[in-house]
Amino acid sequence: MGFARGVLAFLLLAVGTPAAGTTRSVVGVRTPAKHAASSMPTIAILCYHDISDAPGTPLQTVSPAFLRAQIRVCRAAGWTFVPLRRVIQLAAHPERLPAKTMVLTFDDGFRSFRDRALPVLRAERVPATLAVISAYVDQPPPDMPPLLGWDDLRALDADSLVEVVSHSHDIHRFVTSDPYKDTAPSPVTRRYLLAEGRYENREEYRARLRADLTLAQRTLTARLGHAVPVLVWPYGEHNDMARGVAGLAGFTTTVGLGERAATREDLRAGYLPRIMVTRHMKFGTEREWLRIPPPPMRAVQIDLDDLYDARPAVFSARVDRLVRRVSELGATHAFIEACSDPAGDGRFTAAWFTNHQVFTRADVWGMVAAKLAQARLHVWARIPTMNLTWVRQRHPEWRIVESRTAAPARGPRPGADAFVASAVAAWPTRLSPDLPDVRRAAIDFVTDLAVYTPIEGVLFDDDAFMAPGERLAVSRSMDPQARADTIEALLAACRGAVRAWRPDCEFGRSVPAPVVEADGVHAGLSQDFGRIARDDGLVVVMAYAWAAGHGADASAWVGRLGRRAVTRWNAARGAAQTTLPPAAPVLELQTYDGSGDRWIPAARLGSMVAALRRAGVANVGLCPVTADDGEFSARMFERAAPAPMASGDAAP
Repeated sequence: MGFARGVLAFLLLAVGTPAAGTTRSVVGVRTPAKHAASSMPTIAILCYHDISDAPGTPLQTVSPAFLRAQIRVCRAAGWTFVPLRRVIQLAAHPERLPAKTMVLTFDDGFRSFRDRALPVLRAERVPATLAVISAYVDQPPPDMPPLLGWDDLRALDADSLVEVVSHSHDIHRFVTSDPYKDTAPSPVTRRYLLAEGRYENREEYRARLRADLTLAQRTLTARLGHAVPVLVWPYGEHNDMARGVAGLAGFTTTVGLGERAATREDLRAGYLPRIMVTRHMKFGTEREWLRIPPPPMRAVQIDLDDLYDARPAVFSARVDRLVRRVSELGATHAFIEACSDPAGDGRFTAAWFTNHQVFTRADVWGMVAAKLAQARLHVWARIPTMNLTWVRQRHPEWRIVESRTAAPARGPRPGADAFVASAVAAWPTRLSPDLPDVRRAAIDFVTDLAVYTPIEGVLFDDDAFMAPGERLAVSRSMDPQARADTIEALLAACRGAVRAWRPDCEFGRSVPAPVVEADGVHAGLSQDFGRIARDDGLVVVMAYAWAAGHGADASAWVGRLGRRAVTRWNAARGAAQTTLPPAAPVLELQTYDGSGDRWIPAARLGSMVAALRRAGVANVGLCPVTADDGEFSARMFERAAPAPMASGDAAP
């Protein structure tokens, strides 16, 4: 097999490691007394769409009764309804807003806003923002509910209760995103030009956005008689370049999605997230719609080296079988390898997506991701950050410096040296993370990933470590803490580069089991589980029982490891005083035993999943999962624990 099995084979050496402004006034809205300068209100901006009682409508279509009930329940809970323009006016002084500020927005410009929503808003004395797609006003798509005309929009814009803003001119659509004719939201997608066999370049992408947003501003200004300062991103999708283009078009504030309250940083940046409303939502408590605990994560790791076939029909059939399998397992997330390691020796010779750094073996990552997303999985890319083989081949002088006079790691445990040796062998082309050139290379690579693939998350692989005999190239330091700090700086730079193009992207990091078992910084790997738990959104613990020499007592061992991981995670998040719901670690189970070239029986895997449940582990993963090989039982993940309750929340 490829990378996933190759790493497991190398880790088989690790045996015996023990657990150790002024605006139009709005009826019914009061300006509160000032809060303390440091007080930040909770600002919840809700996103509505069509308002209808008709059966068979999309989930985001709600009835007038639903809208009325939501307003009344939230008002009774202490929320004050404020116009969006007021929030923007007080962006520099949010403490002047009500402690619980709520804004209602309605997307697309449906006629139902005037006919069904507005009577409710008037009766309840609640302001609203209406976002319209200007190209659709004159040429409505045939598959959309009836839309408002320009006379309607001018009348609504003159109403003190309503503010009309832009929802773009004509980029509210999906465009071709890869050679397989998959599609993705236009605002953030480099179109794949099928006739030319290439992707839209940076300037073509920028020009397309600029033309659309300039026309959107010009059209609304001409039709409404005034400039429009707010742009609501189609599908909530945006990036740094798109926001910059919007600013040049005259939009001083942009609005997207995010399923969270707006922060002080959002207000400063001129970007506001919203919460999508569906008819299944309940507004009885904030925990039901604003501070929802994350659902359990059921993750599968997919190695494209094992899945790919150069014959399109064969490959497509394999992908279909894989999608069926992971769906039957009940998986919620897929971690897909972004790089190709066909020999399973830790040397990445190609990538599975178009980029400017390394050979693209086949541009298939986006296609596989699209099929998994259609099956309702969240798709992450698993990528290296230090083991950049193609860079080391060109610049061997950028490698990690090995010291022949290194002192032994402080407090070695039995088996620890063997584990570190296996980790070094598994990642033979790592680069020194403190070199500016290495950082630029990593940033360039992850930037291409963010630009060309529809990622929801990035999982940094376990190559981000340094062994006891390895020095940083610049400082020559071998101190575990100094090296851990330098590695974290590299990963932070990579996160920033991805967020420039995918601002809502989530992040995680894979760590070997010994990092969980160690207290503080693991001296042999320069990784600190507590710090990783604080800095990354997710930690994926490689609970590979057979690779760690615990095949005989696999369930007991993963149970102990799971309890240790949860305890350390809770301590780390508590020390950081985070108000975010705990994502908790993922315990990723080994499904293939390299020593005997055999797949772990489904019964053994199910037993380990059950052991993790008893240990209080909410999130479970399987590595690897293929289209045809392996022994997996349907709904295997059902033995795993439910999601934990968010800290500070009471049960409803």
